[in-house]
Amino acid sequence: MADYGAPVFPFLAVGGYKGKDYSEAEALIMTFSLNNYPPGDPRMAQAKLWEEGFLEELQVFQRRMEGTFEVTFMAERSLEDEINRTTAQDLPIFAVSYIVIFLYISLALGSYSSWRRILVDSKATLGLGGVAVVLGAVMATMGFFSYLGIPSSLVILQVVPFLVLSVGADNIFIFVLEYQRLPRRMGERREQHIGRALGRVAPSMLLCSLSEAICFFLGALTPMPAVRTFALTSGLAVILDFLLQMTAFVALLSLDSRRQEASRPDICCCLGAQKLPPPAQGEGLLLGFFRKFYAPVLLHKVTRVFVLVLFLALFAASLYSMRFTTVGLNQELALPKVSCALRLGGRGGRFLPSWIWEWHTA
Repeated sequence: MADYGAPVFPFLAVGGYKGKDYSEAEALIMTFSLNNYPPGDPRMAQAKLWEEGFLEELQVFQRRMEGTFEVTFMAERSLEDEINRTTAQDLPIFAVSYIVIFLYISLALGSYSSWRRILVDSKATLGLGGVAVVLGAVMATMGFFSYLGIPSSLVILQVVPFLVLSVGADNIFIFVLEYQRLPRRMGERREQHIGRALGRVAPSMLLCSLSEAICFFLGALTPMPAVRTFALTSGLAVILDFLLQMTAFVALLSLDSRRQEASRPDICCCLGAQKLPPPAQGEGLLLGFFRKFYAPVLLHKVTRVFVLVLFLALFAASLYSMRFTTVGLNQELALPKVSCALRLGGRGGRFLPSWIWEWHTA
C-alpha cells in the first residue's frame, strides 16, 4: 500500500521476474502522485512548476545513469510539452513551405511572351498578395474565436493555414488565368474586363468555397473539443478567404494589370515605364496541351473503358483495405522517436495522471 492510500501491486510496480520472486525483477516503476485542482485554480501553477522541475531533474539523472540503467520517464504535462517542442521546431519548415508555394504561385500566374517582358509579365507581387490574403483570413478567424473565448489548439496553427492556402491558391489560379485568357473587347475598360472575367468564374469559386465550408461546419458536430474547434476554424477561414478574394484580391489584380499595361517591372513598379513590344496573345502551353492532346486521348473509346475499369478496381481495393484500418491515435504516431514519453509508452506504458519513471538493469 502506497503512502497516499492506493494499492501498489507487484505486477504493476516490477517486471521481468519468474513466478513470485520479485527480488529478481529487472524493471521497476515508481509513481509520484500530486494533488490535482480544477482548471483556473491558482494552486495548479505549483503542481505544474513541480512537474517542470521533476522533468529537468530526471533528464540529468537519465544522462548520469546512461550505460548502467535504462531510464524513461513522463509527467502529465509531457505530451503537451513534446507537442509544443516539435511545433517550435517545425516553424522553419512551415516558413520554407510558404516560400516555395509563394514562388510557385508567382511563376505560374505569369504569362511570359518574350525574354524582354519577363520582369513585366511576372506576378511576384500578385502572388505575395494572394498568400497575404490567405494569412489574413486565418488570422482573422483565430482572432474571432479568441474573442468568443473558444480555445485553440496546435493543430489549427499547423494545418489550417496550409488547408486554406490550398483552397485559396486554387481560386487565385482560376480567376487570374481566366482574366488572362479572356480577350478584352473594343473600348472596354480594365475594370469592366476584370468584372466580366470575375462573372464567369465567381460562381464556381463561391460554390467550391461554400461546399468546403459546409463540410467543415458539419464536422463541428463531433463531441471532441479539439476536432470541433478545428472544424469551426477551417470553415470560417475558408469563407473569409473567399470574401477577401472577392474584394482585396480583385483590387490587387486591377492594380497589377494597370502596372503590366504600363510596362512597369514587377516588384519595382515605381521605376519608369519601359518601351517593350506588346504581349503576344495565345492560349499558353498548359491550355494547349490539355485541349490538343490530353482531352482527345481521354475521350477516346478505348481510354474511357480503361479509365472506368481502373476506377472500379481501385474502388474495390479501397473497400477491401478498409477492413485493416485501425481506429485510434497511437502514441507513437503523435510524438517523435526521441521523446521520453514515446519511449515509455512504446513498452506498453499508458498515460497516467501521475509522474512515472522506469529503469532496466544493464
